[in-house]
Amino acid sequence: MAVGAGTGNFSIKLAQSFPTCQVIHLDENAEMNRLAERKTCGRHVPNLRFVTTEVEAARFQANSLAAIITVHALYAFPQPKDVIAQMFNWLEPGGYLFACNAGRMLNLINWIW
Repeated sequence: MAVGAGTGNFSIKLAQSFPTCQVIHLDENAEMNRLAERKTCGRHVPNLRFVTTEVEAARFQANSLAAIITVHALYAFPQPKDVIAQMFNWLEPGGYLFACNAGRMLNLINWIW
């Protein structure tokens, strides 16, 4: 699962790299999900599912996910420690969490330059 998945760069690549796995693209922003879904046009990713909800409201069973990825999203959550705890609850024993976060608010306009 990709949490705070944005425009789909990671979730689409995950779905393509692991075609026998179900990949969940979770983002609360419906427009981000629409952009990600558009990126799948012409690509074979039947194993990619889009979920529009706040991560805090997402309902997955405990110990049900093999891996979770979150890239530059944790800083955007009001209670990031709670989100991390929730993600660890969702992970199956031996599951993987990949989290990349700058630890500060990012000025995304600078990324354009």
